[in-house]
Amino acid sequence: MKIIFLDVDGVLYPYHDRKFLTKKPEKIKKKLIRKDRIFKQANALELQLVYEGWNKQAVSYVKRLVEETDAKIVISSSWKYLRSLEDMKLLFKIYDLDSYVIGLTKDTADFLKETQIEDYLQHHKEIEKYVVIDDLDLRKAFPEHCVVCPDVFTLDCYEEAVKILGKNRK
Repeated sequence: MKIIFLDVDGVLYPYHDRKFLTKKPEKIKKKLIRKDRIFKQANALELQLVYEGWNKQAVSYVKRLVEETDAKIVISSSWKYLRSLEDMKLLFKIYDLDSYVIGLTKDTADFLKETQIEDYLQHHKEIEKYVVIDDLDLRKAFPEHCVVCPDVFTLDCYEEAVKILGKNRK
């Protein structure tokens, strides 16, 4: 099994190149409900944040990465502190990525991502390959497994992640 430990802020949701949220949250929610009624249960502001705030190009590179490598996503972002796995899957569903999201790293006493990812790896021996995609430089903890994003998941980041995970054999 291949896993992508995925951060959100600084990877999908840029820090420096953030867009102002301009549309009305309820309008976005109605549009998404037309796509799938499951969005009816979601918070309109959360939907707006993801729909308007996430960088579309970065999301497309993540989608391409999971499709080309057959990897699954484990959320290692601080977004997990306020959201359940089901909540995160619903947000990723906006971009048809929900089926790839299989888990969240667990909280640890030290709140360090490194510890949380190491704990996940210890408890999931079926993982053969993995990549950590984050705006924090975690290369010291995960040499050969970390892609550091400058502010968003770019083409260069995507290509580096593909090298780590390897493409599917067709």
